[in-house]
Amino acid sequence: MESVLVLLACVALAVADTCESPVQRKNFTSLSNEEKLAWLDAEVCLTTHDAVFGLYDGATTLWDEQQYLHLTMSNYIHGVGQFLPWHRYYMTLHEKLLQTYCNYTGGMPYWDEQVDADNITLSSVWDSVYGIGGDGNSSDSQIVTDGPFAYMELHVGAWSFNTVIPKTATYHLNRSISSMTFQSASQSAVDECFALGSYEEAWQCYGQGPHSAGHAGTGGTMQDPVLSPGDPVFFLHHTNLDRLWWEWQSVNLTARLIDMGGQNVPTDEFNSANNWDAPGANFTDYSGDPGNVTTLTHVLSMYEMIPNVTVADVMDVGGDVICVEYV
Repeated sequence: MESVLVLLACVALAVADTCESPVQRKNFTSLSNEEKLAWLDAEVCLTTHDAVFGLYDGATTLWDEQQYLHLTMSNYIHGVGQFLPWHRYYMTLHEKLLQTYCNYTGGMPYWDEQVDADNITLSSVWDSVYGIGGDGNSSDSQIVTDGPFAYMELHVGAWSFNTVIPKTATYHLNRSISSMTFQSASQSAVDECFALGSYEEAWQCYGQGPHSAGHAGTGGTMQDPVLSPGDPVFFLHHTNLDRLWWEWQSVNLTARLIDMGGQNVPTDEFNSANNWDAPGANFTDYSGDPGNVTTLTHVLSMYEMIPNVTVADVMDVGGDVICVEYV
């Protein structure tokens, strides 16, 4: 009887009240030119808006602050069970920053990379007027020199590649797009993940091919796992990854809205490969989990840029916390 009550409590936690007016998240390539420009204007606004939250002296803009958040939590949010829920909530943070500080009225677009995977460089995402600009300039340190983010300056760095210790720095957005690497984000790779039956299997699969391909295939800033939110494509990419997880959940909502697992601390091998130390007690002591297994009560922190929630709160994209629908 006790186990039944625990299960019912978990279901109650996971199934949030349905929001009345979900925000529509659309495929970027299906947006009208006016919709693309409205989103791009809001993104550019975040790159110039003064910092609001006082997270780090080197973070001078809201863009810097959201990048700092990801940087300093990288060894706690990757290679672990909260990887997909944390990034789901991070996309909500980004969407709310656009709406609150930059007057954006739409939902965060996603980029269906699977459609473009075979001809990635021809995607309209890279357009210089109605997109985020193209590849880095090979004769200018791979700096992005076209589009709305041309010569964009970033102000939060890391002490060395992958390291989660921040430093104040000034550098430019750069890319080195690889069509071959992007092919690991193909529909067939997604289908392999979609066919898996448990969250513990699925999150690791989605985190490998479809997720890693977008980062490594874009290269440059996106390829650094701690600094990657410096590139606007990060948010198109991760909103798509969230859409893929939601499609997997939607196969069986009764079971998959409460299906969570994975370790809370990355393995030593994972940390070593990324040149990361293990996350400190400032994170692990407040995880909300009694052990090294991610549960629905795991706390998702955004450094109070938006309120802390639990994994259970974000399991349903149509619930009050996320309140979106993918179209």
